[in-house]
Amino acid sequence: VPLSLVARLEEFPASRLERAGGKLVVQYRERILALTSLAGALGGAPDADMHDPAQVIVFAEGDQMAGLVVDQILDIHDESIKVGSRGTQPRLSGSAVLGGKVTDFLDLPAVLRAAEQDWSAEASSHGKPSLPVLVADASAFSRGLVRNYLELAGYPVLEAVDAADALAKLERHKVGAVVISLALHGSR
Repeated sequence: VPLSLVARLEEFPASRLERAGGKLVVQYRERILALTSLAGALGGAPDADMHDPAQVIVFAEGDQMAGLVVDQILDIHDESIKVGSRGTQPRLSGSAVLGGKVTDFLDLPAVLRAAEQDWSAEASSHGKPSLPVLVADASAFSRGLVRNYLELAGYPVLEAVDAADALAKLERHKVGAVVISLALHGSR
């Protein structure tokens, strides 16, 4: 997941994990933190291989928090990526080489929506514009990453594959902002 979305990396003993409303939760910083199993979100058994202690990536946006339970936190990288392929599996954005290894990129908003932890509706009601953001980039992978960030922040998104498509969408839709790849600048 993009490091910019991560608030904390935590470990919780299995004895602290509880169930509330049919969901896995933990008491965290005087609140109830809803936990989502990455294995479950990707189609596996959600609690079958729960490790002790549970490795949790905590995401926070304003008052919203969510925890993603993973098998293991391997490493943290802060580097540019070279896009290798677009994801075809639900809840994955695509793959790239990171730290010398082929790495899948998680579509975090899709995972949170699947776990009924969609922040979009609530974020929109906290002063975010309801007009969509137009994201124009020839790379489907790049559009997907930008879309993930924007949707997680509560913005509706329109996508355009080239300058002509962007102009056509601008004629048909009222938008609040445009994010455009510099590579598209001269493609009109």
